[in-house]
Amino acid sequence: MIISEIPSAGARTSLPQFLALLKRRKYMLTIPTLAGLCIGLAGYSTAPWSYVSEAVLVLDVRRVQVLPTESVVSPLPQESPVLRTELDVINSRMMARKVIQRLETQGVAVLTDEPAKTLLSTWTERFRDLFDGAAYAQRATSPAVDETKAAAIERRKTDILISNLRVTNDGRSYTIFITYRAPDPAYAAKVANAFGEAYLAHQIEVQQSATRRVSEWLGEKLVTLRAALETSEKAAENFRQKAGLAEANGVTFQAQRVAAINAEIVASTGALSLAQARLNTAIALREKNDTPALAEILASPAIQALRLEEAKVERRLAELQSAGAVKSAEIPSLVSERDALRKQIGAEVDQIIRSLSNEIAIAERRRDAMEANLRDAQKELFKADQAQVEAAQLEREANANRAIYESYLTRYKQTIEQDGIAAPEAQMISMAEPASARASPRLLTWLLLGFGIGGVAAAAGTVFREAIDGALREVKTPENATEAPAAPMADLRLFPTDPRKGHPYA
Repeated sequence: MIISEIPSAGARTSLPQFLALLKRRKYMLTIPTLAGLCIGLAGYSTAPWSYVSEAVLVLDVRRVQVLPTESVVSPLPQESPVLRTELDVINSRMMARKVIQRLETQGVAVLTDEPAKTLLSTWTERFRDLFDGAAYAQRATSPAVDETKAAAIERRKTDILISNLRVTNDGRSYTIFITYRAPDPAYAAKVANAFGEAYLAHQIEVQQSATRRVSEWLGEKLVTLRAALETSEKAAENFRQKAGLAEANGVTFQAQRVAAINAEIVASTGALSLAQARLNTAIALREKNDTPALAEILASPAIQALRLEEAKVERRLAELQSAGAVKSAEIPSLVSERDALRKQIGAEVDQIIRSLSNEIAIAERRRDAMEANLRDAQKELFKADQAQVEAAQLEREANANRAIYESYLTRYKQTIEQDGIAAPEAQMISMAEPASARASPRLLTWLLLGFGIGGVAAAAGTVFREAIDGALREVKTPENATEAPAAPMADLRLFPTDPRKGHPYA
């Protein structure tokens, strides 16, 4: 393999041939490039002007709580899907319609299909104002439209607002950027601010509407709950009155009656036992011809008088016996008087014993009657206990209704108090200002675009023309006609030569 140290002819002649190509095709390269620049200038002059204004919102992570009560609408969760949802809310047609209403209320006309302002239209209006006065600068009033056209215009306004609106978030914070593009910088700023204000007002409206709906529903529900509470309380009270379940200190009268009868039976049983014991003692002593020393006997006035007389007779007999008048005629009369007194005392004792027996019989009958009353009271208590179960059920139902009614009433009061303290969960930290510079069109961008279009057209035309000229020269070359080998030379298809001037290296 042979390696030549001398550079090839194609490498030596590439730059001069390229310069010759530029000189030879200078018109084909220059004219399309200039035409492209003219196209860029024309596009720049006819492109609509647009200004961009931006308002900045931030979702509040911390909220001010005035009252220690739970709000009707829960706060927004601080999550990425929630933030994306809020961006969609701002960018929705509903929000656009609210913005239209807000702007029209402020006297700002919402743009529809009016022609955008361009560089050409600006200079045209200036020339018109210069020659014809300011009459052309005033816009004609729009003709009256019917309802169908008005609805179409409203939809068109909404579409234009949404198409020129851009709501973004950087993904690292809770900041929302509302950007609007319009031909007028002041209009763009007003629309961007209107979207932010409408969103804040929408948050307040959501809270207030939810609070009002809840308060209205609670008010209607309270009427039903109040009626149910009154019905249940009346039913429980009527049942208690019919069943005789009156209470004192938490105890029913039936239970108090049973307890009282039991106490009386116990007391009467004790008294009866004591009376029987005294009677048995008196009978036992009486059978032994001894005067019982019982309280009833000792306290009897008749027995006391008889015993006093007996004591006098006994004392008189003792005096006669001590005096030795054993055969006195007074002794038999005193003995008979003493026996008579003793018989009277015995009769009084028997009468007292009979009275004790009668008292025992009365006590027994009273106890039997009290036991019968106890059985009746126990039956009434059993019925009262059964009624008490049903009354307790009615009372529980009334208490449950009362608890529900009180909770609803408390919530109703809280909801009414919260109606006037609704606050948005976001704040506007930066109002949109009218832009001082246009966002589009940019002269450099249009010139680069026109230069690129012209350059591509010039290059394509040059390559096409050179390809045609090279094909024609190959057909007319003598070497191709005789098929004789030719000396190595530069490829004319790559670096063709103008036939009128000849090959510079021939």
